[in-house]
Amino acid sequence: MNNTKTVNPTTLSDTNDFKFKPFKSTIVDQIDVFHKGSQVAIVNGINGAGLRWVCNSEKISIKNIDKLEAMIKRAIAKSIKIEIAN
Repeated sequence: MNNTKTVNPTTLSDTNDFKFKPFKSTIVDQIDVFHKGSQVAIVNGINGAGLRWVCNSEKISIKNIDKLEAMIKRAIAKSIKIEIAN
């Protein structure tokens, strides 16, 4: 299985709104995203997507969904620059 990461974990850091917790297994190295104590998304999940939502709008507001999506877009761009530099 190709374990290429869409987002380099070094490009993400905790904020007031989101906590990023690495989850490593033999299948995938993903990052679980938490908002107010609830898991809301997965970054670099087994499906290869940069971001996969695992909750509904009862757990997170649209404003914060937009905020996280913008963070992930920036992280993908930074990850591409890091990969090219290596």
